Amino acid sequence: MRYELRDARGSIESLEQHQRLVGSHKRRARVTYGALTAERQLGMGHSDAACDTWRHGPDEYP
Repeated sequence: MRYELRDARGSIESLEQHQRLVGSHKRRARVTYGALTAERQLGMGHSDAACDTWRHGPDEYP
């Protein structure tokens, strides 16, 4: 929702909070939202943060 309202930074904060709160048994959701977070970080020009976020995806994928 925040991303659609042009609040990319707020959107990333919401996605990062989701990553912290979602249970470890929901691995696919963690991968999906992690990839979305990385994509938005990259879109804002934060390539180092995007790479760091994406790095966790393959470890989580079932």
